[in-house]
Amino acid sequence: MYFPALKKIFLNLIAGHYGLAKTYWLYGLAAMFAINEVLEPITVTLLGSYAGCLFIPLQAGYLTAAAVGVFRAANRFRGNPVWPFLAKMTTGFAMLTLLLSLMELATP
Repeated sequence: MYFPALKKIFLNLIAGHYGLAKTYWLYGLAAMFAINEVLEPITVTLLGSYAGCLFIPLQAGYLTAAAVGVFRAANRFRGNPVWPFLAKMTTGFAMLTLLLSLMELATP
């Protein structure tokens, strides 16, 4: 990465240093919402339907990094054990959905 600040944020995200709530809600759900519901439709509208394929590696890479961060932050969480369980479960479902989507794209 060419931006040291982004590199630091990304490394802290993967390490789970932001805490469970911030990692899950801000860097997980809000960021994926921005990618899926804001950036992708704008790009597809401006550049055409094939431009949507650019977002598949972005989604896969970012979701994987965010999932690692969520799991690590959940392992460090000290509080009600329901929250890390729910965060891990929903993140696992998101990863499963991503895997199934990638498999669907790969089949002719």
